[in-house]
Amino acid sequence: MDARTLVSFDIDGTLETGDPAGPLRLTFVRWAQARGYVIGSCSDRTLGEQSAMWARAGIVPDFVSRKHELTAVRVAWRCQRFVHIGDTRVDEHFAAQADFEFISVSDLARRLAAIDPMTCSQDSSPASTGAVLGGMDRGKDLGQLG
Repeated sequence: MDARTLVSFDIDGTLETGDPAGPLRLTFVRWAQARGYVIGSCSDRTLGEQSAMWARAGIVPDFVSRKHELTAVRVAWRCQRFVHIGDTRVDEHFAAQADFEFISVSDLARRLAAIDPMTCSQDSSPASTGAVLGGMDRGKDLGQLG
């Protein structure tokens, strides 16, 4: 089993590239990916739309999936922890169905903004982002934020 954490991002209402735009900047996604987190999206959008969004952002995700197929993501990746970050009860429902931890983007954004207001508006400082994530950089995980 891979000791890494897999983080699935909803897009609309969660990421800045969503429609509606969400509070999380892509800086956060890049920060997590640079530290070895398996990252990707699980959205209502088509796989092509998700892939195009990541390509426009210059990010190569580890996976893209439809939201209702989170279980397939879990089967495909043998990670130690699975987290889905989203903004709706539908996100929460599919996360629970696939045995993912669910983190509400509004809760996460409030915690990030408390340390670095820029995290959820323009660019964020990776050092500040690391502090708000409760030491993810030192091997702790996103579960502490949920």
